[in-house]
Amino acid sequence: MFTFLVTLCNECNRFLFFASPIYSPMHPNPTQPYWSQPVILAKRIPLSIHRMLLGLLLFGLLANASANQWNFDVFLDDKLIGLHRFSVNNEGSEKEVKIEADFDVKILFISVYRYQHNVKEHWRGNCLENLSAQTDDNGEKTTVKAQLIGGRVTVQTLKNKIDIPACVMSFAYWNPELIHQTRLLNPQTGVYENTQFTFLGEETLSIKGINTTTKHYRLTGPKNPLDLWYNMENQWVALESRVSNGKKLYYKLK
Repeated sequence: MFTFLVTLCNECNRFLFFASPIYSPMHPNPTQPYWSQPVILAKRIPLSIHRMLLGLLLFGLLANASANQWNFDVFLDDKLIGLHRFSVNNEGSEKEVKIEADFDVKILFISVYRYQHNVKEHWRGNCLENLSAQTDDNGEKTTVKAQLIGGRVTVQTLKNKIDIPACVMSFAYWNPELIHQTRLLNPQTGVYENTQFTFLGEETLSIKGINTTTKHYRLTGPKNPLDLWYNMENQWVALESRVSNGKKLYYKLK
């Protein structure tokens, strides 16, 4: 559909701006090219149709981009505290991933906790090839870098350096293959964590105001277990966890 619209609009532009000479009473010589009569050109391809095609092309571009984005509002006990965005750009078997999280917990309009997390990842298939992450966890700053080198992944933090096997995955909730992993690389700490996923059954959730059948999984192993939901097309749609003070942290898809 997208390729078709691009081709169609390209053909419209070629016709509008490189048409054959057109005879006009104001330009009586039919052998001389005449390019400056938008009214006559509009008779050949109405401007409204041209605009419609361009609009469809723009819609196709936006739809193509949104299909690879997850934008979540983040709540702490029903109070909005921030956002978490995931963007995945596919180029054949390779993926460029950008992750941004920004939380601000306030009491009486005063910030009592801030969290900022930014990650860039490069994947080949389901294997992480490199990663660069910066985190500010309420003033405690960490940096993690990972790179596939010679059949091993080297993970460097501000404190240490480790080598782990190739074809590692990070906590890539957007990738449904995540649920089959027994170890995951934590991009905030650089720790190669033991993990276990348990299927808890199917549930109906309201996703963007629509009742949606989902598959519910629980992830244990990290400090705070968390729950993940995927729709029946294996697209990630929700997350929930209990943080250290017992409060509920959950993600609502925008």
